[in-house]
Amino acid sequence: MGSAGTGMFGTYKDNGAGALPNDNSGNPMCPLEIQYIRLEDVSISDYYVNHSSVPNVAEQVEVMPTPHKKRMVVVLQNTQEIIGNLPVTYNYLMFCIANGMTYSGNVISSGLSPVPYIVVNLHA
Repeated sequence: MGSAGTGMFGTYKDNGAGALPNDNSGNPMCPLEIQYIRLEDVSISDYYVNHSSVPNVAEQVEVMPTPHKKRMVVVLQNTQEIIGNLPVTYNYLMFCIANGMTYSGNVISSGLSPVPYIVVNLHA
């Protein structure tokens, strides 16, 4: 399975900081909220492999502070099971997390058809 990259090299530069907008001083600005993130690799995630299902809507999630197998991942808060990978367009969160931010949120949509999918909203 591949990634839905945008072809922007900034998603890889300086832990993703190259993809962030800058403030008036030229410093990267980390987002306080990110909505409607469709996770990748849901069907091979720990959660799906263990339960043959996806988490319910409203389940609480968080972004792991360190990459797992070189990818930023989202886990369930209560079990710490990986539910999917963040698309590489969100690699800039590595920069934000390294600078003290944490991201958590909830599942806003999930299902098994036509393929297992999970959509999350995150906030700092």
